[in-house]
Amino acid sequence: MKTCTIFKGGPARWAFHRSTIKLLDCAFSLPGLWSFIRSCKRLTSFTSAFTEYFEVSTYSPGNLFEVLTLYELCLEHLAVVSVMFTYSRKSLERSFWHSFHDFAALKSLKVEEHSLIGNGQVRDYPDYLIESKLLDILPSSLETLTIIHCTLLIIPKLLEMVDTPDYPLPRLKTVTIKIRKLSDLQGFDHLRPAFARIGVEFRCIYTSSYGFSSGESSEYDSTEELEEDSK
Repeated sequence: MKTCTIFKGGPARWAFHRSTIKLLDCAFSLPGLWSFIRSCKRLTSFTSAFTEYFEVSTYSPGNLFEVLTLYELCLEHLAVVSVMFTYSRKSLERSFWHSFHDFAALKSLKVEEHSLIGNGQVRDYPDYLIESKLLDILPSSLETLTIIHCTLLIIPKLLEMVDTPDYPLPRLKTVTIKIRKLSDLQGFDHLRPAFARIGVEFRCIYTSSYGFSSGESSEYDSTEELEEDSK
């Protein structure tokens, strides 16, 4: 597997012979992003991450989605976190991922909560974004799902996955939720047995880091405590 890794301030080398792209702290312009990713002949793994909170990108999840659809038959791994950007109410939809149902090869997905679900606590938020379901976004090929920067708002969306009669994710093995408030851990406890009923391992992890942190982070995994208690 050939990897093209671009760091902040590094040259945007063309990725024609690469199958893996990692963008770390790279605030590409939207045209630059299009040109760079489209230069890759076959893309199987894509990562875009910002380790510094104040970095602002000129592209959104919606912009990335449009580019990545070129590789919907071969993209296997996608991780997009800490991509901060400015947006207006008129372009709010651009801050969300569209359906990955046509991404037939996608096995692992790592994204932030706010790019998957709408926040009903925010004034004037569109109803169709609040009512959207995770199952409307996730592909049937998915094996590993990681959602970071989670709040308690994600819980009803996760329960919808478990309670769906015709469960559409037969290959899903692991769901990992990462939260930044230790007090929220208890709220996720009942999801572990719920997912276990459909053969999926559920993990809720408290982490003090913002995303792909270059420094050390402290993590607390609630599943480890539950396993110790059961011994």
